Amino acid sequence: MYEETSRLIVDIFARNRSPGSIAGLDINGSIGLYESTAIVAQGDKFEVIGDGKVAIIDGKEREGKKYYLLSTGERFDLKTRAKL
Repeated sequence: MYEETSRLIVDIFARNRSPGSIAGLDINGSIGLYESTAIVAQGDKFEVIGDGKVAIIDGKEREGKKYYLLSTGERFDLKTRAKL
């Protein structure tokens, strides 16, 4: 499964948090769930369901951000840490 040190951050926008504001913390490998969003995991993969998005915070910079977002229906491989 995912790294033992990973965190699941529920309702990432609560208390004015955003993936950008928390990406600077030492939480690489974390998954942030937006309100009204969930992940359905099977083995080492998950699919995003619900109305919001899931933030993958991995510390790799893309367009100035150290995270990226997955929308409903998108899948992610926890073992390879890659979008499917």
